[in-house]
Amino acid sequence: MMIILWIILVAAIFMVLMAVIKKPGSVYKDKPEEKNPMEGKKVQFIEDESEDVNGDGVRGHLVAIGNSNHSPSFYEKYVKRCFDVLISFCGLIILSPIFLILSLWIVIDDPGPVIFTQKRIGQNKQYFKLHKFRSMKMTAPHDKPTHMLENPEQYITKAGRFIRAHSLDELPQIWDIFIGNMSVIGPRPGLWNQDLLTAERDKWEANDIKPGLSGLAQINGRDELEISVKAKLDGEYKKQQGIKIDIKCFFRSIGVLGGDKSVMEGSTGKIHEMDERTDELVSIITPSYNTANFIVETIRCVLDQTYTNWEMIIVDDCSADHTDEAVKPFLSDTRIRYLKNEKNSGAAVSRNKALREAKGKWVAFLDSDDLWKPEKLEKQINFMKEHGYHFSYTKYSEIDDMGNSLGTLWTGPQKIGKIRMAMFNHMGCLTVMYDRGHVGIIQVADIRKRNDYAIWVKVVKKCPAYLLDENLAAYRVRGSGSITNRQKNPLGRMKFNYEMWYVSEGKGKAAAGFLTGINTVFGIIKKIRYRKNISRV
Repeated sequence: MMIILWIILVAAIFMVLMAVIKKPGSVYKDKPEEKNPMEGKKVQFIEDESEDVNGDGVRGHLVAIGNSNHSPSFYEKYVKRCFDVLISFCGLIILSPIFLILSLWIVIDDPGPVIFTQKRIGQNKQYFKLHKFRSMKMTAPHDKPTHMLENPEQYITKAGRFIRAHSLDELPQIWDIFIGNMSVIGPRPGLWNQDLLTAERDKWEANDIKPGLSGLAQINGRDELEISVKAKLDGEYKKQQGIKIDIKCFFRSIGVLGGDKSVMEGSTGKIHEMDERTDELVSIITPSYNTANFIVETIRCVLDQTYTNWEMIIVDDCSADHTDEAVKPFLSDTRIRYLKNEKNSGAAVSRNKALREAKGKWVAFLDSDDLWKPEKLEKQINFMKEHGYHFSYTKYSEIDDMGNSLGTLWTGPQKIGKIRMAMFNHMGCLTVMYDRGHVGIIQVADIRKRNDYAIWVKVVKKCPAYLLDENLAAYRVRGSGSITNRQKNPLGRMKFNYEMWYVSEGKGKAAAGFLTGINTVFGIIKKIRYRKNISRV
C-alpha cells in the first residue's frame, strides 16, 4: 500500500511540474502574435459577403463592443477548480492503460502524431491549445470543421471512426483540465475561427467561463442543436453554475460517453433555421447515376405528390449518359436542385452531400429510377405526426425497366429497433422517412454498397422505425450500372454487409463477421416471411 501511495505522490509531483512548464505554451504566452485580439472584449458578429467563409460556414467578422466584466464566484474560482484538479488527476492515472492502447492503434492505423492539437476559444476568449486523439488522416485540413469538408468520411481513419463514435477522442482534454485551460463541465470550446458561435455565446455571457469537456448543451442534444440554441444553453449553464448543475451534467455525460456520436461528426450544429414553411418541408434525397431514361418519370412522380411542401435534391455522380439534358427542363421549379460530384464517387458520397444540403424537417429518399404513388408523402407524414413517430417506412412493390409490375410486394416488421435493425435491413430505401429535427444530420462512411442501410443503422440509434402498412412506392429492378441495382451473388452481398459493419460502424473484424452472418440468415427469413406475391398489373 505504501508503495502505491509513493507512486501516486511521485506521479502527482511530476504532473504538477509538467503543468507548470506546459501551461504558458498552451495559451501561446511564447507566441504573442497568436494572441486573440478580442480577448477580454465583448463582441458582435457583422456579416460581410466579401470575406472568406469562417468556421461556422458564414461570411463576416467580429467587432469589439465593450469589455468583459465577469467576476468569478467563490465556487467557480476555488471549489470547481479543486474538483477539476482531483477528477482530472484521477482520470489521467486510471485511464493511462486506455491512453496507451489507443495511442498504439492510432499509430498503426495511420503513422503520425497520436495527439492532435487545435487552437480553441478559452475563458474570456483566450486562445489555448486543445488536445485530442488524432482521428483523421495526416492529409486532412487542420482548422476546418469536419462538416465543411467535401466528403469528410474520406479523411477519418478506422481507429478514428471508433474513437469518435464512442467519444474517446476527447480523453486527452483531461490534461487540458488538469493544467487549467478547461473544466470538466462547461461550454464546449469553439474553434478560433467560429466567429458566429463566439458572438452568440457573448449574448449569454457564456464566454466568461472556462470551456468544458461536456456541458448543458451536450446533454440536451449534442451537436445537432442550432448554434443559437446551443449558445443559449451554454448561457443558462453559466447563469446556474454551481454544484447541483455540475453534478447533473457530469452524470448525464457519462451516459453520452460510449454512445454513438456519428450523427454529426465534427459539426458545429448549424442546422438551417426553419420558418413556418420549412418546419414541415420534406427534403427528398435523390442520388443519380446513368438514369437518364428513368429520372424524368421519377421527377414527375414527385411533382405529382398531393403534399407539395418539398425540395428535391438530385446529386449526379458524373453520369456518362444524357442525365443533364433530362433534368434541365425541370430546374425552373425552384423546389428542385441539381448538384454534381466532381468525380464518380458512389452513392454514399452523393447521399452525404444531399443530406448536408437538406433544409427540411423531414427527410425522404427516392433514387433516380424509382417511383412513388401520389399520396406517399402526405400519408407518411400524417402517419408519423398522428403517432408521434420520428422514423418510418412503407411497403413497396417491384417493377421492371418498362414500369411493369413484377408481382412482388415487400413488407416488414411493425417496429424495428436497434437489435432487429442489426439482424437485417427490412426497409426499402425509397420508402424511408425520418424527422431530421429529432435525428440530426446523418453522414456515413464512403462505402459503395449498403450505404442506405448504414444510414438506417445510425438513425435507429435515435428512434425506432415503424411500418406504415400500405404499398406507396415502386422499386425498379435493374441490372448493373445504376444506383439501385441489387447484388444477386450471395458472396457479394456478404462482402458488402461486412464492409458496412466494419467500415461504416467501426465494428471489429469478429463483430462485423458475426453481424454479416446474422444478416445472411435473416435475409433468407425475410424472403420467406415478408415477400408477398401480388397480381401483375
